[in-house]
Amino acid sequence: RPTPDGLLTAFDAKLPFTLTEGQRRVGEEIFADLAADHPMHRLLQGEVGSGKTLVALRAVLGVVDSGGQAALLAPTEVLAQQHHRSIVEMMGELAEGGLLGGAEHGTRVTLLTGSMGAAARRRALLEAATGEAGLVIGTHALIEDRVRFHDLGLVVVDEQHRFGVRQRDALRSRAEHPPHLLVMTATPIPRTVAMTVFGDLEISVLDQLPEGRSPIATHVVPADDKPHFLRRAWERVREEVAAGRQAYVVCPRIGDGPEGVPSPAPAVASGGSGDGG
Repeated sequence: RPTPDGLLTAFDAKLPFTLTEGQRRVGEEIFADLAADHPMHRLLQGEVGSGKTLVALRAVLGVVDSGGQAALLAPTEVLAQQHHRSIVEMMGELAEGGLLGGAEHGTRVTLLTGSMGAAARRRALLEAATGEAGLVIGTHALIEDRVRFHDLGLVVVDEQHRFGVRQRDALRSRAEHPPHLLVMTATPIPRTVAMTVFGDLEISVLDQLPEGRSPIATHVVPADDKPHFLRRAWERVREEVAAGRQAYVVCPRIGDGPEGVPSPAPAVASGGSGDGG
């Protein structure tokens, strides 16, 4: 169980909103696992915006309160950077342990990716190895042999389907003792399929959005058959931007090499927000 009046308590006290019933329920399931005498193996499933990151962060802080460290493995540098930015923002001074202006009982949240410069990379590796970083967020760079942790107690894997079992276990092998494992996915997975594919994992589902969070709407645009649909999609993007909102375009590649061919029909998404709370 988390230490009373520790980092988790301080974090909960500064939250500007109330946890949803689902977040509280899943949190209790996770903390019961963390208190057990065997490592947790849990799948956390929930739509974008359901608050998975917050649930995982509370588990991380509970582990840090107990003297351990946590690692969050993301499939891309963009997602790793997004997690780092949103978690540091949520924690505020609690993420500046050991720094001027940081909370007395705070910790350090460190980012480690393959594109980092040598100096920043050395600093991140040192913070992980000494235990100065309670949470290390990164990509496949976390799996490299040179990465060492002082006391890795929890591994959080985002978008589990983007990693193989061997990759996730490679990170878990960085710990002296088998760490707890929490894997997250926003991909809707029927429970029967989840039990088959993730048979070694208990399943938790966040099935409600936090108050004030708009539901995510998804539409398929058949650009080849109905090009006017695509024109309308771009009009919607302009409308959202004109209203002060944002839009993003995802252009998937075919193949892993630098000569990958862009998809002929980019996917356009607008509306909604991140998964921070």
